[in-house]
Amino acid sequence: MGVLAQAWQEVRLHPARFAATLTAIVLSVAFLAATQVFAATESNAITEREMLFASRADVVVDSHLWHWPDARLQRDGGLALAEETLRDQPEVVSFERFSQLYTHLSSRDAFAGVKLTTSPMDPELRWYAPSEGRYPETAVEIVLTRDTAADLGVGLGDTVQLNLADVLPLTVVGLTDERGYDDPPAYAMHALLERAGTLLPPPDYSILINPATTARETPGASSGGVGVRLLVRTASPDVASAVVEKTQQALYRAGFLKIIVEPKVAAVVRAEAAGAVAGGAGWLSLLVTGCGAVAVLVGTLIIANTFTILVAQRRRQIGLLRAVGATRGQVLARFVAEAGVLGALGTVLGLPVGVGLAAAVSGWATRSLVHGLVVPWLTLAGVALLGVGVTVLASLIPLSRATRVPPLAALQPVDAVPQAARRSVVRGVVCAALVAIGAAVMAAGLGAWAGVGSEAWGPVVRVVVVAVGAVGVSVGVLGASSLYVPPLVRLLGAPVVGRWPEARLAVANAVRNPARVGATATAVMLAVGLIVTVQVGSASGRASAFARMDERYPVDLALQSAVAEPDLANPNGAWAGPSRRDATGRLRGFAPGGLDAVRATPGVADAELLTTTEPLLLWTGTGMMRFLPAAVVPAGAQRLLNAPVEVGPGEVGLPAQVISLLQIQVGSIVMLQSLTGDREPSLRVVESNLGPSLAVLHPDTLAALRAHTRDGLILARLQNPDDSVGVVRQLQAQLMADNPGLEVSGSAEQKAMLRTLLDDVTAFLTGLLAVAALVALIGVGNTLGLSVLERSREFALVRALGLQRSGVRLMVLLESLAIALVAIAVGLAFGLLFGWAGAAAVAQAFGLSTPPLVVDWPATLLTCVLVVAAAALASVLPGRRAARATPVEALADIG
Repeated sequence: MGVLAQAWQEVRLHPARFAATLTAIVLSVAFLAATQVFAATESNAITEREMLFASRADVVVDSHLWHWPDARLQRDGGLALAEETLRDQPEVVSFERFSQLYTHLSSRDAFAGVKLTTSPMDPELRWYAPSEGRYPETAVEIVLTRDTAADLGVGLGDTVQLNLADVLPLTVVGLTDERGYDDPPAYAMHALLERAGTLLPPPDYSILINPATTARETPGASSGGVGVRLLVRTASPDVASAVVEKTQQALYRAGFLKIIVEPKVAAVVRAEAAGAVAGGAGWLSLLVTGCGAVAVLVGTLIIANTFTILVAQRRRQIGLLRAVGATRGQVLARFVAEAGVLGALGTVLGLPVGVGLAAAVSGWATRSLVHGLVVPWLTLAGVALLGVGVTVLASLIPLSRATRVPPLAALQPVDAVPQAARRSVVRGVVCAALVAIGAAVMAAGLGAWAGVGSEAWGPVVRVVVVAVGAVGVSVGVLGASSLYVPPLVRLLGAPVVGRWPEARLAVANAVRNPARVGATATAVMLAVGLIVTVQVGSASGRASAFARMDERYPVDLALQSAVAEPDLANPNGAWAGPSRRDATGRLRGFAPGGLDAVRATPGVADAELLTTTEPLLLWTGTGMMRFLPAAVVPAGAQRLLNAPVEVGPGEVGLPAQVISLLQIQVGSIVMLQSLTGDREPSLRVVESNLGPSLAVLHPDTLAALRAHTRDGLILARLQNPDDSVGVVRQLQAQLMADNPGLEVSGSAEQKAMLRTLLDDVTAFLTGLLAVAALVALIGVGNTLGLSVLERSREFALVRALGLQRSGVRLMVLLESLAIALVAIAVGLAFGLLFGWAGAAAVAQAFGLSTPPLVVDWPATLLTCVLVVAAAALASVLPGRRAARATPVEALADIG
């Protein structure tokens, strides 16, 4: 019989020995496979969603708006010429205009963010289909996703309001089942998006520096206007290139550059969309792969610990094999073959489980499965090899030790008597050195030691240095677990050892083999430590970021009335919305009742209405300029601020964004000029982020400019900044119609976005790392189960001495809880340290202050409670098995 056949027979005849090991392998492989399939599927879905608009077209004509007086005229003229050229080509079957716009919908007190999208009239160009209702047919109809409709509390026949002024309510005529979008699509006729385009602010000067900055608001455009595309369907995809060439030649002859209007083959547009999101989706793969690697590492520790126990149980078998002539290499090969069979079996079972799990999550949670399940076969092949290889490698150390034992020594019973704890002086010294060196490296990376060179390190280098130091500390702490876990278990059990005999036996059993209990606790430490690191890092980093936001954005919410007129982008006049100017031609301030509406909004604690000037002309020494209104913050309004706004005589406070766009810095000298011609030629720049389009002046400076003023700024303090998203949406819904051009900014809005991002990432990482914790707790159950098998004589003795079945179960439970609690305590302590250190390193990299140690106690305590509960659950089966054996059966020699 061959080695592999013998190994398979051993696994088949003694499944109880290998069940827990097999479970750990299956879980680790399944999790790693699931993360890879899920990441590939989600990345594919993100790409598909971005290019859906061009999925049925053969040619796409892009157009762009720029900050130029006749930008709209040029864009519209180029599109009209492109349409005329397409109409004259017999290869073109149909074409129509298409736009997208990120905006909000409201219904009563409910709000939802959507991507307003043109619904093509040509059925052959449509990529979506309502699962209920019909397609929109007029400019006052809309199709929503079911999730959006549920968020708004509406159904078919109900109306919703677009978050733009002077737009009629929209009737919901259809619902789709699309899911998985950050901003789900809402489909409407193109006339509605054209109308929305006339209501948006004019293009901003910043578009000249970075056109991509506004793409988030208006996909397909390079400015504040709505981007317009032409979707073209040809008789055959083979003629698409010819159609593009003819159209481009006509545009060139008329003087339209590609920067204004550019035809492209739809396949090229789809490839560009895929490339644009590829980098953004890459983080997902790295993230889930990292968490999968942690699960594999924990599984490796469990497998190594399991084989240590298995080999100890089979010392007699090893001794007999050696006594009848088997060489050390032959014995080692046989046991390595068993590990290989286990690894192969676990991989065969784990891969389909992982693929099925990824399909279930993508189909049910994100609905990305509609775009197809992507199975990276080459990657899964690597996962399969990793599953087998890790199992074999994890078994080599305990197997190598066992096969070095002489035959006579191996034939002696060793596990009936507790093994003495062998404190390795070498291991202790090495691990202590690793901890000391790692801590020193972390401190250097955090700049704790002057003169070490950390001040000269770049931000990325400092983060890497802290991470390297943390790894060194982790390796030292985990490597020395067999030295400190048993004493900690004794310390933990000291209060109850004298009261309960079960507790005394449990503590003694838990520490009888320091290497085993140390390895078991290490897996739990690693999982708990990583989860706590993520939670504490997120909470501490958030505190540092919020402190900086309070410094940079001194008010919870700042609402600013119109800064400019939309028809500035088209001086020939295409503006059909409500005017932002009064009868004298000056920009209006807030409509009457605006301050009362803000104060009456639930969640607003206090608000104040301030005056602002007409836009002032700001000149820099390099010739760059910008129009900005200005305001003075009176002493009475300081109560609304999180940090004082102080601008002295001869100074002008500018937002950080404006300072960057004008390519100046704090301390630069600029000039301000009002429409009356009065000017202040030498004002020193200070940073003041009261609003993104607002300068702050000293009262004397404002008086010297003699600028016209209006009620143009409302400062508000919120009762609970955590609820800022809902407050902002309510304010927009209430004020937008009567105050076109309203701008909302402030620290509360910035905090809400960061809080949502960090909470989502923390929850995602915690969920992934929870699998590693599950694998670790299976290791606890595995250790207990195999320990029960090897301690059958001991259980027989205590049963014969009168210990009841419940007492045996309690003993196993206390042993499991002791190991888990010690592991939780160590993992929690170092998780707090690493979480804070990571947050501090990242904060320093971004120029923020070192954060305090902030613990999300509800989440952290919940993690600890769940681990304790799972450890208790892991003891159930071993406890029942130990309690089932009668004294006579257990005393029988079954070895």
